[in-house]
Amino acid sequence: MIVRKGLVGMAAAVLAIGSSAWAADNSSADPASSQVTVAPITADDAAAATNEKPLTQALDAMGAKNLPIQITGYVEAGYMYDTNSPRIAEGPTGNGFDYYKNRLILDQADLQITKPVAADGMNFNWGFMAEGGFGSDYTFVHSNGMMDNRAGGPPQNQADIDQAYLMFNIPVMSGIVINAGKFVTPLGYEVINPTGNPLYSHSWAFLNAIPFTQTGITATTALNSQWSVMAGITRGWDQSLKDSNGDPDFLGEVVFTPNSAWSFTGNLSEGPQAPHGVGPGVQALKGDDSHWWTVVDLDAKYTMSDQLSFGAGADYGDAPRTKPLFGPTGNAAAQWYGVTGYAAYTLIKNTLTANARLEWYDDTDGFTLGAGHTSIYSATLGVTYIPFPGDKILKWLEVRPEVRYDYATHPIFDSGEHGQFNVASDVIMQF
Repeated sequence: MIVRKGLVGMAAAVLAIGSSAWAADNSSADPASSQVTVAPITADDAAAATNEKPLTQALDAMGAKNLPIQITGYVEAGYMYDTNSPRIAEGPTGNGFDYYKNRLILDQADLQITKPVAADGMNFNWGFMAEGGFGSDYTFVHSNGMMDNRAGGPPQNQADIDQAYLMFNIPVMSGIVINAGKFVTPLGYEVINPTGNPLYSHSWAFLNAIPFTQTGITATTALNSQWSVMAGITRGWDQSLKDSNGDPDFLGEVVFTPNSAWSFTGNLSEGPQAPHGVGPGVQALKGDDSHWWTVVDLDAKYTMSDQLSFGAGADYGDAPRTKPLFGPTGNAAAQWYGVTGYAAYTLIKNTLTANARLEWYDDTDGFTLGAGHTSIYSATLGVTYIPFPGDKILKWLEVRPEVRYDYATHPIFDSGEHGQFNVASDVIMQF
């Protein structure tokens, strides 16, 4: 307990002196994640112009090249065929975002408005990120207190605000970037934004082991060309304008990039997550702010060549003094953990990439899955196909078909089955 309280004290001290920072989304698809100031694209810069998204091209054509903000977005629609229950149009599949199966759905329609910030040790600058959308996925990433308009079970579509935060660069050291507001969690290999993921479906760890969003204040700085650190205080897992227990959490991150081929990221979320009273799958002591949940997330990426790359994610979670819905009684602790591996191979440059994912996820006490001690083994194979790579507009269109098989030690899938085989595809258009 003393060590955990010390973590909060350390985080507060870090924020006070401005010695760490963080980019709000660990996905390269997030325009704010690079922390690079917008640079006007000139007519002579053909390479940069080729990479402009359609909305940016339209703004440039209207003479708005020098706007200090970036406006981008995407639309994702998909279809998942569940061979277990081909005539049932809704879950449970256990695959989170794929709750609506055997029919065409609007997954996400998203818009981002960003004024990026440059980490600069000499000059103060500021920016912001605002991102919102509409679709079935937002039912599952919805935070507590923001646009609470759900009634009963999951609706087919939900409007939500993913991110809304301010950024400030403090000219100390190499620059310290402060983020304040609601942001996508840095935990996890996969992200909410589909353009930052290799496959249409998501891993069990992404859906169950970590939060989707957090609200608070963080600070990030680069110690040198290889190391960067972040620390901050948040309201907890998926809490925004409301907080289910009113207690703060610690959030930390360390990134090590030894060279252009390797990248390692470690994240820690530590705090009293349990809601006051009774919450989904857990009976917590009312007002309990002393038994902290711990979640450790480790991610690695390796680029072997221009064609072949690998990735891996590992997660461990511990929730003390809880009573799982299907598990031991009393004040027992619950744990969950898993390992996920990824591989990508470019078959045709700028056109066709093969992607694979293997995962083992273990919920020792039925805490995250609500089905007793359950281990899940999952394998997914898919491709990313860009049909018009030479077109300046349609090059942002991609299709991602996949096949997936899951096996669980408990019969958690439709019709009380241990196994599940799905065929799915989405279509994404960035603008």
